[in-house]
Amino acid sequence: MNILGVLDVPDEGEYYLNDIEERSVLFMRQRDNQTTVARLDEKRMLSVQELCMYVGLGRNNAVEFGKSIHAERRIGKRCLYDRAAIDRHFDNQMQDA
Repeated sequence: MNILGVLDVPDEGEYYLNDIEERSVLFMRQRDNQTTVARLDEKRMLSVQELCMYVGLGRNNAVEFGKSIHAERRIGKRCLYDRAAIDRHFDNQMQDA
């Protein structure tokens, strides 16, 4: 995963991403008053939060969608979603249209 940068989080909770152009494929994770910014298109397995951002759905609908297209993968107790399976599903939908 290519980390684009770690940003200090101001008290107001605002994020400044002046150097990053493709904001639609970014995921920001806050930890210890810092935010890690990573590109979702470089990750194969997505967490539930990343899945929500990637497909633009809320948590319940995103999880239901991931299960319905068989993108859910269990690794130990973690539940991750295969981005390649999601992309394949959308590509097939575009071809059928």
